[in-house]
Amino acid sequence: MTAALDRLMATIPEAPERFDALCRDVTDWITLVESAGRDGVLGILRREIVLARIPVPEDARRLLERLEAVERLWQANVARALDRALLALDAAGIQTAALKGPALAERLYPEAAMRRCTDLDLLIAERDIERAARALEPLGYELEDGLAALYARRHHHHLHLAGRCPPVIELHFRAYVGFGVTLPAETLLARARAHHTGGGAPCWVLAPEDELLYLGVHAAGHCFDRLLWLYDLKLFMSRNPRLDWALLAERARAFGVEAAWALTRDVLKRRLGVAAPATATGRAPARLGRRLVARFVDGRVAPPAAGPLVTLRQLLVMAALCDRPASAARFVGHHVARIVRRRAQRWLPALVPAKWAA
Repeated sequence: MTAALDRLMATIPEAPERFDALCRDVTDWITLVESAGRDGVLGILRREIVLARIPVPEDARRLLERLEAVERLWQANVARALDRALLALDAAGIQTAALKGPALAERLYPEAAMRRCTDLDLLIAERDIERAARALEPLGYELEDGLAALYARRHHHHLHLAGRCPPVIELHFRAYVGFGVTLPAETLLARARAHHTGGGAPCWVLAPEDELLYLGVHAAGHCFDRLLWLYDLKLFMSRNPRLDWALLAERARAFGVEAAWALTRDVLKRRLGVAAPATATGRAPARLGRRLVARFVDGRVAPPAAGPLVTLRQLLVMAALCDRPASAARFVGHHVARIVRRRAQRWLPALVPAKWAA
């Protein structure tokens, strides 16, 4: 059913007649609706079905409407939470870029509520972490602490802030850490553009080439497990026809994520039929790694259930897509050592440092 969903999403919004024809071939609407929910594209699919007046079986129609109504209520809550957080951070004088989420949905989609957003991703400079936490505290948010937070500050790209009510805020102090490299927050914030959300809250959004690259690298890092992330890329490219593809390729090379971006282009072309301009292509590194990874992220193999297998799959993908062998070696070495330390702390807690549990 994932392949069928891919084909349907590839037609939205530019090929309504093809969408209509594909819908008439659907034999299991319940499974299609459930798949769209898992992939985060339920609202997008329902809108197109309504516009095209597609006859959907009654049981599937009720399921689709119920799930979509719940999502709309949640998205309204997420949008309000984003505005409150951005206003608080702006009042504290903290430059904050909104990553993905409602700010992206408002710029790409006919209706922002169509795009599922599960949490809030906010990018700040690393030096502003404590100030941001204090600014958000009156809203009920509390910055995570303990060993996990200590590890995240050293080796990851965000910290969690949980409030009395969801959604959770992921406070990014680095844009991304993965594939053996780090995308620094300060570099991207320096090129960011001022923006206001639909609710009027001030924030920043990344420069177009930076944002597309970030979205692609993020999707690759999560093995393209949500079709929504690929559809975001499709809409972003459509809404930004003046993208400087040569500049994007240059930045991918400078950041060390050429292989990850190349795989994203390949998967986007294969699953949604969207091709990046030729100026963005070229001989990217890790060609063997990309061929191996492509077998497991083509949308035909369901991702494993949450647990150790998800983490292992993600680590293997990142290692295979490191631009440089030395980066791959460091990446694998770091995570193997971490796994060994955590097992040692679990089995021999009295003999090894407590921080090894991080």
